[in-house]
Amino acid sequence: MAGDRFEFDEEGDTFFCFIVAFYTIILIPVTYFFWPTADSRETYEQSKRKCMCQPCQVKRHCIKTSTPMKKFKKLLLKGGFALAWIVFLLLIYKLTLIETTESGFDPFMQLEISRDASMNEIRKAYKRMSLKYHPDKGGDPKKFILISKAYAA
Repeated sequence: MAGDRFEFDEEGDTFFCFIVAFYTIILIPVTYFFWPTADSRETYEQSKRKCMCQPCQVKRHCIKTSTPMKKFKKLLLKGGFALAWIVFLLLIYKLTLIETTESGFDPFMQLEISRDASMNEIRKAYKRMSLKYHPDKGGDPKKFILISKAYAA
């Protein structure tokens, strides 16, 4: 059957992998390009070259008085980036907590028989366990799927 080939992620573990990958692709370049840079400090030589006429001094004074808003914007931007990176680190932490249950699939262990069992013994074990774990008879559906896969193998 074609439907037997697909295994869905019922716990949502691959969702976190996708989110971390997507978040990384977006967050790193955005942080690099939009991180506020520090204003360059003027050297003594640069300050000597400035025009000292009254209109230029007024202009420089107006620019300096508008800097509190710029400082607030920079602070807000840095805070936003810090929050985004904290969310990113929390997603990575959540991703590390996900337990992988994929160990080597052993059909003989699933059917609870020895490795040198004959085909007849395999059939008997499958019938016995499928009656015990069948979902229609109140059994465990996950265990039944594993038993079916083991028998098919």
